[in-house]
Amino acid sequence: MWSRCDPYPQCRIFRYDIGSGSATQLPVPPGQIPYAPSVNQFGTVYFAQREPGCGNSVKLMKQQLLGAPELIASLPRGRDVGVSYAHAPTLKPPRELVTTHVYFDQRTCGKQQRWDIYRIDDTERVPGP
Repeated sequence: MWSRCDPYPQCRIFRYDIGSGSATQLPVPPGQIPYAPSVNQFGTVYFAQREPGCGNSVKLMKQQLLGAPELIASLPRGRDVGVSYAHAPTLKPPRELVTTHVYFDQRTCGKQQRWDIYRIDDTERVPGP
């Protein structure tokens, strides 16, 4: 999984399938900038998206292997994300629930920038083989 901006703010996020050697671009609504992607061991991608400009309608999203992107959180206006990290600490058999800890930094926009780290827990069913 990686992101690419060419040129900024025309950004895209790609999920890479090691087994098939193929990359798939994740869908993002027009006018939204996707960034700060991370992926758990089951292939679910977590990322931020926003309108142009720091802290403009920032949303934390998830994209499972199948289905549409889902909103998991919204940040207050004037707050933004730099990076994220997703980790599901325990392995479960397919079709059982697993919780992924999604860590992300949150910063304020403007001259007096402040950073801190936050965590959101996301529970999903482990995909089958």
